[in-house]
Amino acid sequence: MRRLLMIGLVSLFVFVAPRNSGAQNGPDLEGQPSSLQQGAMASYWVWHDADGYHLRTTTAHDRRVFSGRIEFSGGSGWAKAYQLGPNDELRLTNQGITFRLFNERDLKGFDFRMDYPSQATLSLELDDVGSQRMAEHVFLGSRNAHPNANPFKIAAAQEQFLAPDATRTVAQPHFRRPGVGIPREEFASLDFVSAPTGAEILIDGDFVGNAPSRLRVPAGRHTIALRLSGYRTWTQTIQVEPGSQATIQKTLNRM
Repeated sequence: MRRLLMIGLVSLFVFVAPRNSGAQNGPDLEGQPSSLQQGAMASYWVWHDADGYHLRTTTAHDRRVFSGRIEFSGGSGWAKAYQLGPNDELRLTNQGITFRLFNERDLKGFDFRMDYPSQATLSLELDDVGSQRMAEHVFLGSRNAHPNANPFKIAAAQEQFLAPDATRTVAQPHFRRPGVGIPREEFASLDFVSAPTGAEILIDGDFVGNAPSRLRVPAGRHTIALRLSGYRTWTQTIQVEPGSQATIQKTLNRM
C-alpha cells in the first residue's frame, strides 16, 4: 500500500487572497459540504473544520481514477489516509502531497494540514474529465461552491494544537485549545529507509506511511517498526529528542 504520511500538528484556516490568484476565501471552505454522499456523481469535496483540511472522492460508476497534487510553499505538511485501498497511492514529497485513488463507488480520500505560514496549490484530476470542466467536479465547504479555477490556492493561518498523549499516536493528534501552543522544537524529524523499498512504517502500532519517507513526530519514547510482506518485521523502541534529526535505515530479512 503506497501511502505516505508526514506528521505535523498545525491548524489551517483559509487565506483571503485576490480573486485572480485562484485562492479561496475562508467561508468557501468552512464546514463539510452538504452534497457529500457516497456513490454520488464523480466529484471531489474539499473543506476545512476544527480538525484541519479534508479531501474526499466518490463516484456513482465503476472504477474511476482520481489523481492530483497539493504543492506546499513556505513550509511542510501532514496527511492521513481515509479508507484507502491497497492500490491507492498517497505520497509526500519535498514539494507537497501527490495522490492517485482508484474509486469504485467508495468514499475515500485523506486529511491534511500544513505549517504556518504555508500556502498550498491544489491541482485535481479525474480520468476522462478535461481541465476546462474540472472545477465543476470540485465542491468546496458547506456552501458546495466550485473553485474559480483548477488549480486553486489555499493558505494556512496560525493556530496551535495539543501534542499526542501517551495513548495516541502521531498519526492521530489531539488538538490544543486556541492560544496554547506547542513549540516546533518539541518535534523531531525521522527519515525511514528500507531495503527492499516500500516497507510499511508503524509508530506505536499505527501505520503512518511507507519507506522511504520523512516523518515529523513529537519528542518522547516511541516504538517503531518496518513491515513488508514476505520479510521479518523489524521493531525497535527509541527515545526521540526534541529538535533532533535521525535516519532509520534497515535491510529486512526474508522469512
